Amino acid sequence: SIFIDIPIPFDFLIDNNFLRTSLKEYLDTNNLSTENIIEIEYVKSAIPPKTDSKFPHDDWVSSVHISRSKDLICTSSFDGFVRVWSTENKCLATLEGHEAAVKSVKFLKESNDILTLVSASLDETLLVWEFTPSKSTYSQLYRCTGHDGSVESVSVSRDSKV
Repeated sequence: SIFIDIPIPFDFLIDNNFLRTSLKEYLDTNNLSTENIIEIEYVKSAIPPKTDSKFPHDDWVSSVHISRSKDLICTSSFDGFVRVWSTENKCLATLEGHEAAVKSVKFLKESNDILTLVSASLDETLLVWEFTPSKSTYSQLYRCTGHDGSVESVSVSRDSKV
């Protein structure tokens, strides 16, 4: 059938360049008349992906890590915060303690209702956090200082060692 339920968008190319104006504007810009012959190609447009969910941050997200139990997500951001999210897109806690952008975050260990996280920052520190999901509370356990520059990343081994 010639009729389709979902329209297919197209982009148009002239001389391997996408046409982003009207055809008249293109002709005027390139000093062409309506008597000139031009070759126009069409290609299927690349549609931007649809957002399934949003995890809002005030700045770039620098790191994302999923808990071993796969029910929590932690993120670090250039806004200076670490956030813990449920898989239902709910921010359970915003961990405050760094004085600059947070570059990396990982879940360190999980036991009962307590999770331990470690974060690295441009403020030249590593912070170790304890987070209790059932209460959405957190505390800072350790502040590791003494780095001569930004701490760019953190990694955790399978046996939960930094």
